[in-house]
Amino acid sequence: MKDDPSEIPVIALSVRLYQALLIVYPARFHEDYGSQMLQLFGDCCLRAFRQDGINGMIKLWVVTILDLVRSAIAEHLHKETVMTKPKFIRFSVWAMMVGVTAYLPWFILAMLAGTRFDPDVNGWWYILNTLGVFGVVYGCILLPLGMLGLRERYGSQVGVLGRGILMAGALGGAGLGILFFYQMKFSLGDDIYRYYVITLTGLTLPFVSLLLFGMLTLRYKPLSRGNGLPLTAGLIAPMFIKLYGLLAGIRYFVEDPFFIFLSILGFIVMSVALIQFGYISQADEARLTGAM
Repeated sequence: MKDDPSEIPVIALSVRLYQALLIVYPARFHEDYGSQMLQLFGDCCLRAFRQDGINGMIKLWVVTILDLVRSAIAEHLHKETVMTKPKFIRFSVWAMMVGVTAYLPWFILAMLAGTRFDPDVNGWWYILNTLGVFGVVYGCILLPLGMLGLRERYGSQVGVLGRGILMAGALGGAGLGILFFYQMKFSLGDDIYRYYVITLTGLTLPFVSLLLFGMLTLRYKPLSRGNGLPLTAGLIAPMFIKLYGLLAGIRYFVEDPFFIFLSILGFIVMSVALIQFGYISQADEARLTGAM
């Protein structure tokens, strides 16, 4: 067993991801304690990997993300007076952009599962599989937070219906997280098809909520530009999930390379649309409050 965490790919990747996430802390806190936190996290990763392999890493990340969100908010409240509404909106929009993009490796893996392109356990595909698992963990936490931020930012402009839609999406994303963690603790068995069907179904609610919210943005036009972006992003995931279910029902596994390519391209477009939407929301909020 290697003793240097940087020589183990999954640990090196985890440390880099954690280092990027430390930006959520106030700048002064990051400067004073960032290097120590990074060193401690690397040691924890090495210990978890030695004890329980990838499962240990996943459990460590679940605990780490929850603690990161809690402690970052606490530090902002302590050092930056209060978590004001504009700060929460900007933070949550970033959470939404990262959360949606984090799902992308898992979406790709879902399309490849059971086909002749099914990932191996080594090399690049091993990294993609690890990213996919981490992505679901991230997304289950960050996407609901992002939708709550959208509700706070645009709730008064899209009415009671819009606020209810976004709340349903946030609850649906949180429910997927509970389902995913339940699967980690109480395995659904060796039926990988059932696992993917359940998870894809769980993903439908937050993205359908985003789709419905996108319809309302086209009507009320609350953004300065790009009011069609939420609809574009929200349409892609439910559409491909439904199409995947139909084709899988006919042929159990979907092996058409064209469908796989189209699915991957669609999910990339979804992520790009959400990132662009996030930037516009950030700019609108900064213009409204007079701060970047």
